[in-house]
This record gives sequence, structure tokens and C-alpha cells, in this order.
Amino acid sequence: MKRTIFIAVAAALFGLGAYGAYVAAEDHRQPKPEPGFPVTGMKASDLRKALSGIEKLLPAEPGMDQILSVTVQDAEHIEVRTGMVAGPLAGRGKLLKFRKAGKKWTKESEGDWVS
Repeated sequence: MKRTIFIAVAAALFGLGAYGAYVAAEDHRQPKPEPGFPVTGMKASDLRKALSGIEKLLPAEPGMDQILSVTVQDAEHIEVRTGMVAGPLAGRGKLLKFRKAGKKWTKESEGDWVS
């Protein structure tokens, strides 16, 4: 009985050790993107062009033309958060979504945010 338990425990430990070595070997490989879910960024030069292209589309309202953050969703979609923040729960602004159509950026949507 003791021998059977020992063999079962040894087999389980060896199996986990082999699995751990397999997982460690897998961690060093490049991740494979899932189909339909490519995560891409944007080159700094392309972002500079995008921001200069949308500058005229930013709100003209005082304080709302200040860019707080830019989120690159992919090479053809960006979100720009504008506004002002005066404290932890004291801010307001606009959330603008832009889409690249050919070589030109167009405003897809615009919404307000308040904290």
C-alpha cells in the first residue's frame, strides 16, 4: 500500500515538474495573436500626423481644447480625452473618437465626461 501511494505521489510530482518545465519553455516564445484580435500600436510619426490632422476638430470651448490623454485602439482608431482636472473629483471634458478614412482623420463620436 505504501509503495502504491509513493509511486502515485512520485508520478504526480514528476508530471507537475515536467509540466512546469514545459510552461517555462512556452513563456519565452513570442505570443501568437488570436484570429480577429490583432493588437497593434501606432508609430510616433503617425500619431503626430493624426494629432495635427484632428487639431481643427477639437472643441473650441475654453479648457476643452486641452488634451489629457490619447488612446490608440489600432492604426485607424484613436480616442482623445480633453478637458481639465482641478482635483480628484473635480474635472470635466470631452471624449472624442476619431477614425482614419484614407489619409484623413474624421470625428466618429463626441461625448462629455464629468468627475
